Amino acid sequence: MPITGAENAPAIPRGQRGSLLLVALLLVVLVAAIAVGAASLVGSGAATGADRVLGEKALFAAQSGILRISEGGLSCDEAPHGVGEGAWFYCTPPGDAECGGDNRSRVRGWAGAEVEEDAPAVHNICVNLAAAGGAGPPSECAEEDPAWTCAFDDGVVPPGGGPGSDFENLYVAEDVTIQGGGNRTVEGEACFADGAEVNGKLTFEGNVYWETEENTSGGSSDYEACVYVAGELDDDLSSDDCDGESTLDAWCPYGDTGGSGWGYSD
Repeated sequence: MPITGAENAPAIPRGQRGSLLLVALLLVVLVAAIAVGAASLVGSGAATGADRVLGEKALFAAQSGILRISEGGLSCDEAPHGVGEGAWFYCTPPGDAECGGDNRSRVRGWAGAEVEEDAPAVHNICVNLAAAGGAGPPSECAEEDPAWTCAFDDGVVPPGGGPGSDFENLYVAEDVTIQGGGNRTVEGEACFADGAEVNGKLTFEGNVYWETEENTSGGSSDYEACVYVAGELDDDLSSDDCDGESTLDAWCPYGDTGGSGWGYSD
């Protein structure tokens, strides 16, 4: 009978067979651990995406609540109201809102559960409802009044500095960025709509009004008068020479009707 390769192979000692078995078991455990980790990462990514969607729905619900209340359709009385599919909001009046100031209400939006306490995503917005819907561009912008520089698009106000580059009064529209730098100064007053930004340093000699939040980058701006955020005086940003009112009826007192005027809480 011919001798096969298997019959001719040397026998593996018993001690080595045990070592090989241990190595095989360790490989199986390692592969299983990798598989479990990969599955966990995939699940975590899906959960993060779902949480992001719910968070955006909660924010949208709160913003919708502000608009509906400020337009007079609803009262700020803590009654829940639905927004679209799977989102709700209610409003807490100033006395109980814990938002700071005597005129700030809290609008709370949530998503993912009809009962707020069970909701996985919640968003609060503190707002002066009297200023919500407060002000669009000043009428001087439409009239092309030379006393007002009005920026409705990026690049409308070119970068610059030094003599001849100052502003008498300034209005910057929603999500528009203007360039500061050098010795640039706003000699009068300035209104910045939601998302507007100053990139670089500006000196503000008059009052400044931010619709939602102060937004500067590339160098701190100098404020030499009062600074208002969402219709409320900001003591930290305002200079010691500020003697303005603590609350305004609209985020920009020079604006026509339209716009928003809310500020975010925690």
